[in-house]
Amino acid sequence: MKHSNILSYNYLRVIVSVLFFMLHAQNLYLYAHARMEADSAKVTFHFVVNKADITLDVPHNSLPSNQEALDLLHSYMDSFQSQGVLQLRQIRIQGTSSPDGLRSCNQVLAQQRFNSMLAFLQSEFPDIPASLYQEDVIVEDWDGTVRMLEQSNITGKEEALAIIANTPLHIHNSNGKLVDSRKRQLMRLNAGETWNQMQSQIFPKLRKADIWFYYEPVSRKNDENTPAAIGANLGAAGLASSLVALPEDLQPTLAGIPAPVEAATEIQRPLFAVGTNLLYDAIITPNVSVEVPLGHNWSVRAAYTFPWWVTRTNDIAWQILKWDVGARWWFSPKNLYDPMDVLRGHFAGIELSMGYYDVEPKHRGWQGEAVVATLEYGYAWRLGKNWRLSACLGLGWLYSPKYRAYEGTQDDQHLIYQYTGNLNWFGPTKVSVGIQYLFHYNKKIKRK
Repeated sequence: MKHSNILSYNYLRVIVSVLFFMLHAQNLYLYAHARMEADSAKVTFHFVVNKADITLDVPHNSLPSNQEALDLLHSYMDSFQSQGVLQLRQIRIQGTSSPDGLRSCNQVLAQQRFNSMLAFLQSEFPDIPASLYQEDVIVEDWDGTVRMLEQSNITGKEEALAIIANTPLHIHNSNGKLVDSRKRQLMRLNAGETWNQMQSQIFPKLRKADIWFYYEPVSRKNDENTPAAIGANLGAAGLASSLVALPEDLQPTLAGIPAPVEAATEIQRPLFAVGTNLLYDAIITPNVSVEVPLGHNWSVRAAYTFPWWVTRTNDIAWQILKWDVGARWWFSPKNLYDPMDVLRGHFAGIELSMGYYDVEPKHRGWQGEAVVATLEYGYAWRLGKNWRLSACLGLGWLYSPKYRAYEGTQDDQHLIYQYTGNLNWFGPTKVSVGIQYLFHYNKKIKRK
């Protein structure tokens, strides 16, 4: 009986110890989680529907431009990297897709948005260790949908919230056949009016990538002046500016810290593209062009056309020397994380040309000088990293002063000018199907 009491007492001690440990561990976890959430900053980039490209354009008329997010991102990173006061502990990238559309496509989109954001950050900030990045992918953000529904004035929002809370994503019958789903019920609600409002007011805000920065000050001598306390007073918009205003007693000492080791990484940057008009080549009209991208939206271009053919009998001539210079504006949004994503998509441009021509189909011909002004519009496809295929049409004005019409005599050894005149022409002045190769260089970026 005595041994039984001792055994029961030992079991009780073990149970109490385990419960105490579990409670203490939970408190430690809650404290660490609260500490991490307190010292954090977030930047959100939004995406166009069905896209994972990071662009500076406005993805939807209800959202701000990603330029604001980019400016805020650089403000945070400047504060983290330049002051020596804050230590980054983790960067969590959360790629998200909205509930509309096929779930399989949404899963790919959410992952691609995470990948795009990670590649962009690694390109912009190559000195950040890869071990700090954490992946977080949310396929069909129903939690975000619920939060936004609760704060909205959408027609039938209470019914919609009930459907989301009580209806599985997919409903199958006893034979395993899909018979209903959460989305289908939401689409039928109020004859589709509720779903349409969700598509215009809620879902665009869920096509995003959130970047969470978790950090801690190197020293915590004065908790009232930590970035978390300052950020709580100023809000997220003022956090970046407040980080540089920490008191001097938080500045870390550099004594005894070894000098950082420099490393280098390479990023490919576009240089210029060399191309040719395949339609001109098809009619034995050799030509070459050089196009230089200026940022993501502008490019300047120069081209030279130089057929100089004459048959042995001199009765047929096809001689054109023409120089073109122009500029193009590219409309399509580009990937910020990919510097080589240039010279593709829709474009419009202006081109000025001048040259000399001598065209003789058979014994009779015309020769002279010409000036051409062209407005062009086209589209270019990206074929891999370096190749581009484009199609372009142009309308403009051609002026040829004092062109000369002639006839060939004595086996076309001599030309007899028949008359001269001025030619003014307004209409199609350009047609092109071009191929280009984009040359690049590797830019070395030193990092520590």
